[in-house]
Amino acid sequence: MATTTTALLCLCAVTLVASIGVDITEHLNKRAGSSRVAFSAGLTTNLELHQPVNITFDKVFTNIGDAYDNNTGEFTCPAAGTYVFQFHGLTESDGSIWMELFKNNAYVISAYSHSANDYGAASNAIVLQLAVGDVVHLQGHGDVYLYGASDEVYATFNGFLLYPAKSS
Repeated sequence: MATTTTALLCLCAVTLVASIGVDITEHLNKRAGSSRVAFSAGLTTNLELHQPVNITFDKVFTNIGDAYDNNTGEFTCPAAGTYVFQFHGLTESDGSIWMELFKNNAYVISAYSHSANDYGAASNAIVLQLAVGDVVHLQGHGDVYLYGASDEVYATFNGFLLYPAKSS
């Protein structure tokens, strides 16, 4: 009898959660004052870095919240909060690259790579507080190319909302 009662209670609980699950998720998002935000993009062609240039990652894997613009390489913050950004790059042989992350056109952090007779990798990550409308982008410079190919994506730029800002 106890097993039957327990099974019936579990079935009722699963049915209840399934029927209101979407409403609970929407309620939690509204309560937090945010939406879901995440992007991941990659570079599919070599990018010349002999002069400073905004890196535009042309292959978008994920763009939840539509905050990353692959034409400009800019992420524009749609919801205030704490964000995580990661970026990675690969150099051609025999050279150096710098990849620099900017917030509202102000330098924040860099990744550097130098290689002799081989490819070199550069990467970095950061957690930033952003307000609605803040813009984050990467700039690159060096004496070689940032490597990219349509069938081999080594350079990537990723970001996501870790915690929404608290509503006052």
